[in-house]
Amino acid sequence: MKKLILAILLLLILIPIAGVTYLNIAFPKDIPLPAITASQDPAVIAHGEYLANHVLACVDCHSDRNWLARTGPVVPGTIGKGGQGMEPEVGDVVAPNITPFALAEWSDAEIARAIACGISRDGSALSPSMPYMEYNTLHEEDLRAVVSYVRTLAPINHTPRDSKYSFPFSLILRTMPKPYEPIKAPANPTPLERGEYLVSHAGCMHCHTPFEKGKYDESMRFAGGHKLIYASTNQISPNITMDEATGIGAWTRESFIAMFRAYGTEAGRRISAAERGGATIMPWSSYAGMTDDDLSAIWSFLQTVPTRKHDPESAAPGAGA
Repeated sequence: MKKLILAILLLLILIPIAGVTYLNIAFPKDIPLPAITASQDPAVIAHGEYLANHVLACVDCHSDRNWLARTGPVVPGTIGKGGQGMEPEVGDVVAPNITPFALAEWSDAEIARAIACGISRDGSALSPSMPYMEYNTLHEEDLRAVVSYVRTLAPINHTPRDSKYSFPFSLILRTMPKPYEPIKAPANPTPLERGEYLVSHAGCMHCHTPFEKGKYDESMRFAGGHKLIYASTNQISPNITMDEATGIGAWTRESFIAMFRAYGTEAGRRISAAERGGATIMPWSSYAGMTDDDLSAIWSFLQTVPTRKHDPESAAPGAGA
């Protein structure tokens, strides 16, 4: 009996050790480099700038933001320098420098893999705070444009501290990267198709869906409740489904677009956080650079999202605006 008990105890010790060892050895998997090369075509670079600054919001995490202003606009001269801390529930996650100062030795394909697959140049897994799970299906021409734009950023001599992850997320993280699976761009997308593509890649679900222990609550997509902590500010994301009481169902297409436009002006960017009850992580000033057609397309898609009656803590209808 004693031998049996000892054997069981030994198994209880060895099984977790074996599991941890397996995850550390087998993951992240060797993900192939996407066949992406940067372009020097000004039109391609301009498209990449539009995506990185106004759709994918890359610069909002990888730059300094002025949290004394309501919308936390990007501080001029800091685009790409990195250093913002975020997602403390899974560790000390820090946005890296993405200017040529830090990426000089990276190939175009390695940058593309980091963006779309979540794998760094050294083969380590990146935090999903970098929404590579959304970027994983970017059109090839869009991914190429972003890489092309990143190559043109002004080098900034700054080395942020390394990210550190808490257990067991440090192990879960290793299993998350996956190969690049681009979707084919339709020749003439409808507004609804364009809206779905933009919402899928602009981080809307990433921020507006409850996120706990490294997982999204898929049953509450876009219903808010994600605890967001970036740099010196924090917020619980609001519901952006079309529920009239707890979401944005009382808004109109025109008021939706107007909200972005209001924060895109110089005056809008200067509105102080103190005047409006604090800063908001929602990068209104960056998204304000989207075209009316793209913002309208996003509204069209949000109309199709299942409505959820959900009032996240401290988030009333339109909270975070």
